[in-house]
Amino acid sequence: MATPGTWKQIGNEGEWSGTVAACTMNNKLYTIDAEGRQYETNLASGEYKQMGEADFENTSFLVAANGKLYSIEESGNLYEITV
Repeated sequence: MATPGTWKQIGNEGEWSGTVAACTMNNKLYTIDAEGRQYETNLASGEYKQMGEADFENTSFLVAANGKLYSIEESGNLYEITV
């Protein structure tokens, strides 16, 4: 078991530099990059895959609740994202 307060890098250096929004759900990390692409990442391995099209370029916040993701856009609109 790791000592509280210690940390380790997951994935390659600089790999997350374009991330603009992120949240976790069900042991996975969901992120959106500056180009509007959404990714699902396995937190244990750091492996990730793109989900859908690059439709999220206006996302300001990403929230997880009730088994779904919610995107709050720059316009103030709220969208539900099925995972």
